[in-house]
Amino acid sequence: QVLVGIAIDGEAAAGAIGIPFPDGTLETEPTIIYGLDGIGSGVIGSFLTRGPYPLERNIDGVKYPRPHHATGDSTAEVMEACRRGAIKGIGGSTVIYGGAGSKILAA
Repeated sequence: QVLVGIAIDGEAAAGAIGIPFPDGTLETEPTIIYGLDGIGSGVIGSFLTRGPYPLERNIDGVKYPRPHHATGDSTAEVMEACRRGAIKGIGGSTVIYGGAGSKILAA
């Protein structure tokens, strides 16, 4: 995956996510999802067939209260500390998604 973000004066202005194998095979053309603040967003190439977001397993609002903190499955202590800090600071729950682009799309 390729992620590009553009900020102007510290504020997010635009971004794009490139997903080279949207269905996990070489059979489907890549997907590019883009957005420009105040203009809109779109998709070039194959539409993603994965989803829905949040993933079905994370829809249970009791088991996974919002906001969702999209994360990976790293067990590094620094990541565990970040997860705990996010939940302590603003509540919610952590949910595990795939690559970085999947986490952004899930947010």
